[in-house]
Amino acid sequence: MRGGNGAEDEAPDPFTADEVRQALQVAERDFPEWYPFFLTLARTGLRIGECLALRRDDVDAGRRTIWVRRTWTRGCLGTTKGGRSRSVDLTPQLVERLRAWVDVEEVEATVRGQTVSPWLFPSPSGEPWDDRWVRWHIWRPLLRQAGLRYRGPHQLRHSYASLLIAAGAHPKYIQAQLGHVSIQVTMDVYGHLFPGAFARLVDVLDDTTGRNPWRVGRDKPHAGNNLSTDDQYL
Repeated sequence: MRGGNGAEDEAPDPFTADEVRQALQVAERDFPEWYPFFLTLARTGLRIGECLALRRDDVDAGRRTIWVRRTWTRGCLGTTKGGRSRSVDLTPQLVERLRAWVDVEEVEATVRGQTVSPWLFPSPSGEPWDDRWVRWHIWRPLLRQAGLRYRGPHQLRHSYASLLIAAGAHPKYIQAQLGHVSIQVTMDVYGHLFPGAFARLVDVLDDTTGRNPWRVGRDKPHAGNNLSTDDQYL
């Protein structure tokens, strides 16, 4: 068994929120059997090997979580990068789509007279898909039809992280979701995105009425040009 792959070394070149939406729309329209898979990548930040290695019992729809316990890369089942399992939160939309996907898989298996595969996204052989095949035969044509510049599917992970940062998510939460072994890894990869996101947080300190008590005029506590004692230490 082995884990990890070269995709983790790809420099972040994330899709924008609009590009992610566009790619998912094309997936749902033109690659419907792959839509749940790519929606999972986009909404969880999983590595492609982690997503391919998901089993049906890894999904806890009631708690809206999914357990990431293994990876599947180039036909080999391995441990996750860092060797630790993790629980990842799921969005309501993703939970409903995965529920529908599991139901369809059960019906189709029954019609074929086959046992339902334990894997969440099984290939026709019942085993996980080969990640290289997915990249070349599904992901590349999908982006082409969406009119988007080619970037590897691992960039959906970077998109996930960048969108969480823009939404004001705490770095420790992002670390836990992505499965980084330390917060230092998270900051090394995404630290350049945080200053702007954090700077906007101070806006909540403003007076919600929009009133500026320090403007020149009758509302100003200290008229004139002299600074108060406290002002000297600003």
